[in-house]
Amino acid sequence: MGSQNVPARVTQCTVEQITSSIPEGDPSKVTPSAQLVEDLMFDNLDLVELRGLLETEFGIQIDDAAMRSVVTVGDWITYCQANGVT
Repeated sequence: MGSQNVPARVTQCTVEQITSSIPEGDPSKVTPSAQLVEDLMFDNLDLVELRGLLETEFGIQIDDAAMRSVVTVGDWITYCQANGVT
């Protein structure tokens, strides 16, 4: 899927789906307000894997500064939308 003309709801669903595929846990906990480390129990490897999956899915580059600033699933949704995934 390319990053052009993707509706915002699809972006949200895709980010949530990708996020729920990484750690073994309860997919129902993956909501925009869920904190990746505290709520979803992501470790550093999970965060790197999520970054790679989002870059591949949406055809974007995620810089290191963004990685340090993202705390929630919603932060990823916002980041993707702000970087050409709409």
